[in-house]
Amino acid sequence: MKKSLLVLILFLLMSQAFAQKKATRIIFNGGIQNTGMYEETFQSFQCFEGCFPTSQTPATSYDFNILYQVQSKTSNLSFVYGLGINQKSYTEKGLSSIGSGPIDNPYFLRIDKTYLGAFFGINYDLPIGSKTKLIAGSLLNPEFLVSDENEIYNPLAASIRMTFGLEYQAFDNFALQLTPYFQTAIMNYAKSPLMLGGEKTQTYYPYSFGINLGIVLNKKSK
Repeated sequence: MKKSLLVLILFLLMSQAFAQKKATRIIFNGGIQNTGMYEETFQSFQCFEGCFPTSQTPATSYDFNILYQVQSKTSNLSFVYGLGINQKSYTEKGLSSIGSGPIDNPYFLRIDKTYLGAFFGINYDLPIGSKTKLIAGSLLNPEFLVSDENEIYNPLAASIRMTFGLEYQAFDNFALQLTPYFQTAIMNYAKSPLMLGGEKTQTYYPYSFGINLGIVLNKKSK
């Protein structure tokens, strides 16, 4: 945690120095996402009586972030960093036992895990009109889990977010963005190893398809 905060502070200081001679922008994003997983099933919580999931289905959840973009005067390439909060959610069906009985009692629940994250990456703009341009980016997203009552999930994990969208410059200092994205884990989001019946190691690698609507405030350099 301390190392991650130190890296974030260093990036902020470097970008502030870089921004003194470059155009800067602040982007406020809000949207929704659906989170799936590469595993067929994931043991999402501890059940003392005995239980196991039979199916897990992506569910819609929120995604919010604030990005700071340092843009070159002579290039369409820019450096991006920021902070965000999102939920990774899915619905689960499974079987559990009641007391000491057999594991044949069906259950259904929704699981929401909230993550605070930082973003670091690059963005590229491709103008397609006087006020419109395509935008594409790649962002590294280390994430911190807010809480985990069952101690199954890793408190720190990371993913990569790839974006491709459209921006419209409504006024000199104001623009709108519509940005679909795909995000995929590059670390195990579950604590490992966790043996399930002595058969396999627990893994959880989530991915998300989402879309953000962004408000862009431009600050042109002098």
